[in-house]
Amino acid sequence: MELVIESCRNQAMEFLDPSPHLIPKYQESLPIPLTIGDGEEQRIFYVHEALLRATSEYFTTALSSNFPEGQQKTCSFPEDDPYAFRAYVEYLYRGEYHVRTVWPSAEGGEQQSWFLLHAQCFALGNKLIALGFKKYIVCRLAFVLENTALKSALSPTMETILLMAKTVYDSTVPKDGWDMRDLLAAYCASRLSPSKDHDDKGRSTHWEPTDIRSLAESQLEEFVGDVMIKMHLLPLLLVACYVTSLANATEQSVLRSLDNAPVIHFAITRRDGAFTGTVAGEDWVDLDYLVKQVEIAECRFNLTKRVVRGNKLVRKAKTDGAGGKDRTGLMGEIASKGTWYAKINIGKPPQEIEMDLNMLSSDFYVVKTSSQNGNSYDDFFSSSITKSPERPFPTCTLPNDEFYLPTLNTSVLLSFAYCRPQKFTRKTLGASGSILGLAASKHLAQTRSGSLIAQLVQNKVIERPVFSLMLINGRQGVLSIGGTGAPAVDLVVKQTKDQLDRIGALERGETLLPLVGENPVAVRGGTPLTKRGRSHTEIIETREASWKDGWEWSTVQGAEGWWQILMQGVWVDDSKVLQNQAVVVDINCPFILAPPLAAKAFYASISGSRPLPAPYSNFYVFPCLNPPIIQFEFGTNLAKFLAMHGGRGADWLGMPGGRFSLGRLNNGSGYCVGSVVETRMGIREERDEMMGGTRNELRTSVQRGGMGGNGMRDVWVMGEGFFRGVGAAFDLHEQKVGFRAY
Repeated sequence: MELVIESCRNQAMEFLDPSPHLIPKYQESLPIPLTIGDGEEQRIFYVHEALLRATSEYFTTALSSNFPEGQQKTCSFPEDDPYAFRAYVEYLYRGEYHVRTVWPSAEGGEQQSWFLLHAQCFALGNKLIALGFKKYIVCRLAFVLENTALKSALSPTMETILLMAKTVYDSTVPKDGWDMRDLLAAYCASRLSPSKDHDDKGRSTHWEPTDIRSLAESQLEEFVGDVMIKMHLLPLLLVACYVTSLANATEQSVLRSLDNAPVIHFAITRRDGAFTGTVAGEDWVDLDYLVKQVEIAECRFNLTKRVVRGNKLVRKAKTDGAGGKDRTGLMGEIASKGTWYAKINIGKPPQEIEMDLNMLSSDFYVVKTSSQNGNSYDDFFSSSITKSPERPFPTCTLPNDEFYLPTLNTSVLLSFAYCRPQKFTRKTLGASGSILGLAASKHLAQTRSGSLIAQLVQNKVIERPVFSLMLINGRQGVLSIGGTGAPAVDLVVKQTKDQLDRIGALERGETLLPLVGENPVAVRGGTPLTKRGRSHTEIIETREASWKDGWEWSTVQGAEGWWQILMQGVWVDDSKVLQNQAVVVDINCPFILAPPLAAKAFYASISGSRPLPAPYSNFYVFPCLNPPIIQFEFGTNLAKFLAMHGGRGADWLGMPGGRFSLGRLNNGSGYCVGSVVETRMGIREERDEMMGGTRNELRTSVQRGGMGGNGMRDVWVMGEGFFRGVGAAFDLHEQKVGFRAY
């Protein structure tokens, strides 16, 4: 429970404004009388105008001379709660508020009102567009919930949580209130989920069946849906520590037996939070920023070249030339913004580093620089390291050290390229960290250290050279190595359904008899309803044959190196508009990139869409009130996957124009910018090669086995947007990619 609350609090802290009471010379402005409430509870607060303007967009506009409030220098809020506004005033002058001073009369049984006050303050902050105040409330409430989690008498009741949820959900939309909604749903789910937690007096911290019934019978359908989502995905959010939280070895073996082969689960995070292309706090896009992000995404595909090796066309890292690196540089930028990463501990004592996921490289290496940026692993402080004189790369050595694997709760000795930039180069000022290469072929390796997955298979830690990716929201996800995360999701969904079925049976007056090794079964009229199961051996044999079931698989095509597959079709509003399109899968690309001809045909099928003029001609707009339904078709069964729709547990913020939209074209516009973006990187790279040398030089390059261009002329890039509600599995042995909706 504490981990969930801490996660919500950390997300809010990223946006927390400095304390407003530090604003200089606010006392030089005149106090503004603010009338709050109606009738006997009406209160008048006098607040300095400078503080109001500095912390609230509402007051910034209202107190201008164009409005009556600005001319009269007074404001009235008859429908708002005086206690909530008192908390806001205290926050303005002190940078914080305390419920005991705001509402000192709420003692004993009325203590639950203090929790409700936080929700009322959040609703007020949303109305006043006081972003810093709202983020402070989320942090404050997360701290309170965390400290009362093990004190049942002080923690909020289900009735209080429902009142808080009604206040927040009625006063906000998902885009404005996502952080508070997420906190309330996560807290409620953590106390509904099966738990071994007890308070300081030995009482269970999860709610009783009567509380669950109150939740089910409430009219808060949106909140109930969010809670159920959190119940389904709570163990997935914490999957790296889920096994260790189970009480005994029997329960641990149950989760491990979901797959007959070991699977390592890493929690992954997007650096700098969820991607958004809008102006801060608004719903319209920053086109200059989006253009820059497209250029960054395209540059990552320009670091390789196609060459012939034997009878195969493969991708190799460039060592120089257009878009390439110098001979001492490795592909991949450490700790770059917008990259998905996982954490792992290395050495004794353990040193935690961040491994940046890179689906365009197959190298596994650690970089140590002299700067303080990033996460540093220093071989000097590890007593378990075994150094080697071998150099897999000019600036790298090849040591062995202990790697601590989550979920399996074990360590393994692995070799890795340990790189230090050359002295007196600007690379020493870069960030320290690690790259985890996940490309489909070893041809993209620049070092001879061996990939992480290959070494885990070789050391018999895992049995399958397989990994899967599943994004829970725009900031968090799960990387599974050795298998997929699908069994864990299915297990939690089943556990939740069984728990609700059990509660329903109790409410119907049925008795539940526990059976050894099986789920409890309902007894109606004294006669047990026997539920027969299969033997453990039969289950394991079935899992061995069916671990790939439920996934739509496609074979890797094109030049060996990237995860390039064939997309059988693109559907717009139930009409197939494109077919047989080459696709490269890359989770670090924030867009879905389409080649020019495909992008034009795609948007031509969306009524009212049009391209933007230069320099934003990569982007297309469509009417916000007419968002299309997009589906991408993959696999031998021609399964259609709904694009950018969210999925179970997703909290991708709603935008005008639906989830397909990056935001409005500008303030108040009826057009929204589509998240499928036109890319010309394949054409541009071929042109740059022609302009960079003579015809004879180009011919010589081809005769040496080179291929002009990077091969992206007619290729899509399925970026992060496609993973919204779709899990992906990658089989390195059979060279296949599987998709599954969740």
